[in-house]
Amino acid sequence: MLDGFLRLSQPASTDGMVGLLLEVHAGLRRKHPADSASYIIALMGEGLTITTLHAGDCRLGRLTNQGSIRWLTPVHTLANAIQDLDERALRLSPDRHLLTRSFQAKRFQPPDCVIHEFDERDRGLLIASDGFWADL
Repeated sequence: MLDGFLRLSQPASTDGMVGLLLEVHAGLRRKHPADSASYIIALMGEGLTITTLHAGDCRLGRLTNQGSIRWLTPVHTLANAIQDLDERALRLSPDRHLLTRSFQAKRFQPPDCVIHEFDERDRGLLIASDGFWADL
């Protein structure tokens, strides 16, 4: 993925990243037919804009001035596919370990693509991978 990103002749875009994901998928599907992975890609835009592409249980969060994390991307798990859960219930659900969308060798699933606007007063951003968000 990184090699493809470095080869881009134009600024990174959502379509360009999905194209790279398709290339990577084509190369991995025969080598790793039973594997899957969660991922998040964050593209810095103009000003305080970030576009995320994600699948699985990786998340982008905003660090608030109060010291808390406000998660901006949903996870793709059975827990929140069955019903809409608040963050605490989602964190405690045993079904949060069962992914409903991921980067799978068997078939390509396009990522969720979301544009996020940030406030310059925010303390920062946090990317948490593979379910580690639940421990923060």
